Amino acid sequence: MEVVLGDGSLGYPPRAPYDRICFTAAAPPPPPPLLSQLAPGGRRIGPVGKPHWIQEMVLMVRQDSNSFQRVAVETVAYIPLRGVYGF
Repeated sequence: MEVVLGDGSLGYPPRAPYDRICFTAAAPPPPPPLLSQLAPGGRRIGPVGKPHWIQEMVLMVRQDSNSFQRVAVETVAYIPLRGVYGF
């Protein structure tokens, strides 16, 4: 097992690319580092929206190097993300 202490909004580039990323804190938009660390066809799911409010659970699927499909899955309420790309 490996434990990494750091800013989760920055992802973890040493192990990228990832096939799947599950984010469990609300972010303003999906953090760009997490999207850039997805492999082609990779999926990132997590809440997007304002802190202490209702957010959308958003699935992002990497189509190619610069293109993502965005699917709003459900209305949710999560704690706010902290860090460079958080609140």
